[in-house]
Formats: sequence, structure tokens, C-alpha cells
Amino acid sequence: MEPLKFIADEVYLDYTIKKKIDGQTVKLYFESSFNRTYSQCYWNVVLSIYNKRTQEDKNHSECKTTGKSLKGLLFAKKAITEFESFIQNEIPCKHTICIQWTNGRRRDVYTRSLVRMGYKIGQLTIDKCGKKYIYKIL
Repeated sequence: MEPLKFIADEVYLDYTIKKKIDGQTVKLYFESSFNRTYSQCYWNVVLSIYNKRTQEDKNHSECKTTGKSLKGLLFAKKAITEFESFIQNEIPCKHTICIQWTNGRRRDVYTRSLVRMGYKIGQLTIDKCGKKYIYKIL
């Protein structure tokens, strides 16, 4: 199995990965925010599964569910695991990967698999509005 290829954004320190699975496109965005004071990088992970390109933005903004199977989530889990080792080798600083959910169903699915991977559920000190995240500090 070949390693995944992360596409870097030219302007920002963001990465994306995209794959077609069962006629649907699975796209992961890794959006960064760098804190120069503490030499720490925060990564927000966004998962989007869609049938047509026109649905991509709608799914993102309106939190629509269009995934047909668990294959997209399994790909996302693999991509997150590989992204962890990728950023540790590419960017020498402390990293925090944050994953949010949009409803209780997604929270339960994400929690089940990500806690086994070493992620924790809680609030981060950077968030002042009191939202909970699933996060991992590398």
C-alpha cells in the first residue's frame, strides 16, 4: 500500500487529501493556526464526503450527511494517522490536532475510533467559547 500524498496550500500552511470511494469523493482538510509565542501549531481537521462538486460547499456549511458507508471514515482515520507522522517530520514544533463534531451522532462515531488512537475529549485553552473538542497533542 502506497503512502498518502498531502497537497500543500501555497499561501497558508494547510494540507488537503482527496480520494474517490464508491462513487463519492472523500476530502480531508488540515487547516493550521500557528502560535509563534509558544512555537505551537494547531490543526483543525475537516472531513467532507460528497457526490458532486456542487455539494462540497453545501455539505461544509449546512452540515449535510451524504456518506453512504464507513469506507470514507476508515480512509479519514488512516489519513489522520499518516498526517500525524507527516507533520512531526516536516514541521519541527509542538502540534495539537483538533477535531470537532456537528451533531451527537458524529460525536459518538468520532469518539469511538479516535480515543483508541490517543485522542482526548475536552476543552482547549485557546477556545474561549467553551466548545469541546477531540484533540491530541503531539
